[in-house]
Amino acid sequence: MSLAAPTTVNCTSCGAGLDVLGGGRVMVHICPYCGSELDAQDNYRVLAQFEGMRRPDSPFRIGMRGTIRGADYTVIGTIEFIETYRGRTWTWIDHQLYSATHGYAWLTLEDGHPVFTRRFRRPAWMSVGQVERADSPPRVRVDGESFRYYETSTGRITFAEGEFTWAPRVGDTTTTVTVLSDRTMLGFSQTGEEREVYRSELLDSAEIGRAFGIDRMPEPQGTHPLQPYTGGENDRFMRNTALVAMAACFVLAMVFDGRTGREVADPIEVPAASLPANVPLTIPEMPGPVRITLDGTPHVAPLPSAPLSPLWARVGVTLTDPTGAPVLGAPTGGRVYVGGQAEGQGPGPTNHAELVFPSSFSGDYRLQLIVTQQGPTGTAGTQQPGATVGQRVSSAIDQIGAVGREMLDRISGSGSPFSDGSITIRTYAGMSNGYWLYRLGFVFLAVTIFTLFRRMRFNARRWKGSDWTSED
Repeated sequence: MSLAAPTTVNCTSCGAGLDVLGGGRVMVHICPYCGSELDAQDNYRVLAQFEGMRRPDSPFRIGMRGTIRGADYTVIGTIEFIETYRGRTWTWIDHQLYSATHGYAWLTLEDGHPVFTRRFRRPAWMSVGQVERADSPPRVRVDGESFRYYETSTGRITFAEGEFTWAPRVGDTTTTVTVLSDRTMLGFSQTGEEREVYRSELLDSAEIGRAFGIDRMPEPQGTHPLQPYTGGENDRFMRNTALVAMAACFVLAMVFDGRTGREVADPIEVPAASLPANVPLTIPEMPGPVRITLDGTPHVAPLPSAPLSPLWARVGVTLTDPTGAPVLGAPTGGRVYVGGQAEGQGPGPTNHAELVFPSSFSGDYRLQLIVTQQGPTGTAGTQQPGATVGQRVSSAIDQIGAVGREMLDRISGSGSPFSDGSITIRTYAGMSNGYWLYRLGFVFLAVTIFTLFRRMRFNARRWKGSDWTSED
């Protein structure tokens, strides 16, 4: 610790020697021995007497010197404030600083956080009345920086010693309206008719301790409103990179999804009457996944004696590779419909199925087609208006019985309920899809959301101490 080379005066009340450190704008000097407030502009005559003051616990002492933002400062005064509101109490300690080259400033300790404050000589002001009349948190913009209302505090002086550029009195109160930006804080302070605007910024506790030769600084508690986001040195780079990578993945996925490959074999048509069937497929050696499409005919010849809609069949699809094992990645429960509507559904999507799977090796594959369900459509028939429940049930039973008999007749005559209809099989290779690119894109999206969430959560902690409520 280094001390300034001062001149000294004797306290005109108790005779104690006092170091004079603060330059020509000092108005009062409060004796740390007897609590007398001396007029530095009038031969140090006694202005007031403060007794019973308890010195606050601060590592900074009058006479200490240190460097802040490249300027040498000396601690010339210490003053403590206390605020009580709704049963809660806040305490902070201000230290008046003096620099022969940069003038006067303040070094504040609040919950262990050191804050550096200087007068802000810009045309900006926010009053208590303006805050009370506002429907939303008031804002002020100065030098291109936007500030939002944070709190209004009224501090009462409980201790003062040393030199000051104003005349503090124990018990005096000062009201300050505080606004906050991402980096700095502005305080609009009014004492009587005098207005002052101050600009504050947070200092690094360990760094300021070294600058003033303090071995043990108080441990900062909680998150200070001026505390910068510490998500990591590469947090912004990681977020921006993830955004770019996510966009690239989604664009490439859409491009690859558009490449359906080329047909590598002649279409194979399997008549519905020949089901079940075991269809051989030859897969050439080509990079990328293979796609097999199955299209069932949307209609069959109607039954001759019934006005009901045509028959339908649901065909199960199973694909095995040249070794006889089910193809890894190809669905074994695929199905396609042939015939008319399937259980009341339209014939379009229900008559088309696709198998997409990685081509592990080329060779002869087998596609097994087995009828798993069949029946007529529209079996419920139609009902006459005004029919009773019993009449409707009887009519439905009669219609179902008639259709069942006709189906049995068709099956017993031909082995299949279909007189026409087929499934057309096509094989495509050299295709690509964007499935994994989509998944990777969502991973990068999660990284982006995570970094944004961390910042939002940190900002919520910064603003937690704001006294603004929706009722204000």
